[in-house]
Parts: sequence; C-alpha cells; structure tokens
Amino acid sequence: MILLAFRPLEPLRFGLRNLGGVDVFGVDEVAYIPPPTAVLGALGALLGVSIDCTWHDKYDFSDLKSLVKKVANVDLTLATRSNEPVLWGPLLSIREGHHLPVGEYALPVSLAREYVEKAVGYYEGEEDAVERAAKLLCRVAATSERIGVQLGVGKTVRHMYRAKYVRYVDDVEILFWARLARKLDRAVVRLGGEGRLAAVEAKEAGAPPAESQRGEYAVALQPVLIYSDKPVARVEEVLGLECVEEVYGVFEGDVFKVRVVDFGLGFSEVCRRRRPTLKALPQGTVLRLKSTCRDVAAIGILSEIGFGSLYKV
Repeated sequence: MILLAFRPLEPLRFGLRNLGGVDVFGVDEVAYIPPPTAVLGALGALLGVSIDCTWHDKYDFSDLKSLVKKVANVDLTLATRSNEPVLWGPLLSIREGHHLPVGEYALPVSLAREYVEKAVGYYEGEEDAVERAAKLLCRVAATSERIGVQLGVGKTVRHMYRAKYVRYVDDVEILFWARLARKLDRAVVRLGGEGRLAAVEAKEAGAPPAESQRGEYAVALQPVLIYSDKPVARVEEVLGLECVEEVYGVFEGDVFKVRVVDFGLGFSEVCRRRRPTLKALPQGTVLRLKSTCRDVAAIGILSEIGFGSLYKV
C-alpha cells in the first residue's frame, strides 16, 4: 500500500447536503475529514482517468465502480465488509504524532484504548466517563461560514447560499493508506467542494499500523454507511452492521451518544450530478465487533473504498 499525505492549503469543504436557496439558507453540514469519495475523486483527476457516467434516474454506483477500477484496479462488489479497502484511514499527523479524528477533535493513538473504555464505561453507568474522555481529546478543526451567490444564464442571480468550511487549527497532515494502480507525484489537487486545494504526497508504506488492526473494539475513522427500511431496528437487522455486536456512540461534549446521521456521497464533477444521501453512524463512533469479524478493516456500505474504516483496540 501507499501512504498518501494530504496537507490542506486553505479551509476545505466536505458538504453533506445540497447548497440551496432560502428554504435551507440557514442549514448546512460538513464533514471534518475527507470522505473516500472526495479522495478518490481527487486521485482520479490527478491521474487523468475517465469514468462511466451512464446512470439515469436510479443511482447504480457505476461512476464509483469505474473510478475505483481505474485508480486502484479493483472491482467494486458493494460488499458490506472489507479486509483490504482501497483507502484506509485517515489518521491525522500533528507535530509528528498520529491521532484519530473524532469530529472536530483529535485523539492520540496511544489513548485510543482509554477513549473506548470511557465510551463503554458511560453506558455501564460510570459517572465521570465523559469528563475523563474529554481530557483525552484536543480540538483541531473549526468551521467558518461564507455567503455565496449562484449565477444562472447571462450571469443572473439564481439564489444566495451559505456554505461551511473546515479550518484546521494546527499544522495537520491527513494520512490515508491506499491501494493504487499507478504511482503519484507530489501535486496540488482539488479536495472536496468549492474548488478547495490541498497538497498531496505519496510515500511508500506497508499495511496500516499493526496496532490498529487488533482488538475486539474499534473506533470508526470514517462514517459507517448503513441502510434499514424500518424506522426502528436492532443492530443485526441493519445492512452494513453485520459485523457489529454493540454500538456505544460518539463523544458529543457532555455525552456519548448513539447517532444516525445523513451522509451525502458528494457531487460528481465529472458526471455533473449529485450522488445520493445515505444514513450513517458518524465518524468517531465506538463499536464492539463480533468474534467472526476480527479481521475486517472496514465495515458498512462502500466499505471496499474506505467508508467505515476501523481503528481497533
């Protein structure tokens, strides 16, 4: 595998919903780290690949299948677990130390087990679990908002919109372990939406850190994409969670909360169409894995490309 190091050159945008007009003017949500679709899109543009844009009314993942085949020479089967995803990560490199992303926070890898213990302890009634977990984390990202104008034919104003951007408050490198079919040179790429830029450098590397691939518990480094046709469902009834025994939630300041969020798969600039929005357990969620799934590196829908990447403890 190749280690990809992305260094943001300006605030980045990884939007989770469409930018709309007055009906959603005050509502915008972003991811704090690049999702696999954004990273693969940047790599595809850098490598100059062309992809299949034949989907019509119903999205069929054809663009992602074509992109993954040409970037990594991997056939995407839409399995809900993967031992060798195309992308694994990210970890954050801050002052030469590796950290796990937990929303806008970073968790040193050396404290990952303690973070998991606090999440489990919170649900077992440990009184100071959240306070002690908070002391393990440091804030590394913040959002800012900008007002924009979308222009129509003849440069007429169609509508105004408000968009959020993620600014990293420290000198951060975003690290992914990738299976690529071709070598990359150091370059500047568009990463995410609104034409935001990041520098990327490819470094030779082996598999993801060995200590991240052992253990009964795990922290999700990427959102775990899921599907259920029921408003309320047990874990074993949810597509994408076949390997999960228990969900302990994600740190939210004063609680560990089990959340399900909407997660958009992004806008395909090549196909000029927006991919659908799926449900997801947010990045940073603590999980307990089934004994039959201890070898998995990523779980959930599109785990083959790196969604649901796991750091195990």
